[in-house]
Amino acid sequence: MIPSFTNPDEQQSAVLIRIAGLIARERLGELTDAEREELNAWLVNDEHRVWKDRLTPEYISRLLETYQSYEMEAEASLVAFHDKHFRTAAVVPIQRRRRMIWWAAAAVTLPLVIAGVWLSGRNKTLPVLAKNDTAAIQPGRNTATLTLGNGSHIMLDTGMAGQVVQKGSVLARYEGGKVAYDARNSADKAIEYNTLATARGGQYHLVLPDGTKVWLNAASSIRYPTAFNGKERKVELTGEGYFEVMDRKDQPFVVAVDGMNVKVLGTEFDVMAYPEEGSKKTTLVQGAVKVESGNEGRVLKPDEQSVVTKDGAMTVATGVDVESVIAWKLGFFQFKHTDLKTIMRQIARWYDVEIVYQREDLSGEYGGRISRKLNLSELISLLEGNGVGHFKIDGHRLIVLP
Repeated sequence: MIPSFTNPDEQQSAVLIRIAGLIARERLGELTDAEREELNAWLVNDEHRVWKDRLTPEYISRLLETYQSYEMEAEASLVAFHDKHFRTAAVVPIQRRRRMIWWAAAAVTLPLVIAGVWLSGRNKTLPVLAKNDTAAIQPGRNTATLTLGNGSHIMLDTGMAGQVVQKGSVLARYEGGKVAYDARNSADKAIEYNTLATARGGQYHLVLPDGTKVWLNAASSIRYPTAFNGKERKVELTGEGYFEVMDRKDQPFVVAVDGMNVKVLGTEFDVMAYPEEGSKKTTLVQGAVKVESGNEGRVLKPDEQSVVTKDGAMTVATGVDVESVIAWKLGFFQFKHTDLKTIMRQIARWYDVEIVYQREDLSGEYGGRISRKLNLSELISLLEGNGVGHFKIDGHRLIVLP
């Protein structure tokens, strides 16, 4: 039976999202051989093939609006496919948002996409955006460097799909922008530490030996053991990572970040600790975590965020816009009351560019959402079209003009 779109049960929802994600990956040209076999096996059923034909960009829009929680790998594929057909230009000055209605014009025929904005009753159409302009600075991608315990390095990218590396009883598989460990038989083996690092312009997905899932943002790294055999599961993070921790009540999970510890049992949270940001932020999505800095410790509830400054002082904010915090993981820049320099720092890390300010007045706050799939020229066109400012790309420098 075709999974029902309206009020499906839990099993049908899981099937619906998983298959939708595979179909989206197929249309994006990113389907692995194993995923293709899985999809073909499901499509043996005639009714299932009918459902596949219904998976139009408009239908995917309904999926993204309706289902709020499902496997993030499938969600990322759906968002990426949706994003090739509907571009949203929605980063605008906060003070103008009440006077603006924004919309994205559908462009079923790629590669040309037109984004339009209505402002104060005037139709202000942004330029036609050419997809995959090879001369433009392209967005970040799934790429990272894995450093093994013996000091050897492995470059991880799309060319690694399906490869397996085994060291003793520890097995690592690289596939679809993800590295996953299986160390179930390594309890009596010597533990080594690996480090997964992304550069500016890269991101990666890691599954730790205990099943905990970690998404690394650009310019980030995580150091972890090849097996968790001690009293706690401890990893070390720099930059930003999103964690879905496997529940083990008798073995707490600890994320160590430059003098700060985040202790959890089973939960989902984001840790952002880039040095240039000036503070370390832990945002809880669900579950519970305890953030420790110096002699201070605070337990967070969902939708709360701890902020630890350089001197170790900690504050906790409630009612945080979690969606904006974790938007990077789903393929978006999303801002809410965000200043221009913060926006530019995110752009610099994702596109690996240097930001140069020629504009003196950097006041103002902005809000909205833009895809991280756009190349830099496309993104800048949308920012300028929405009145955020004027910009110039000079090599690998992005100049903020007066």
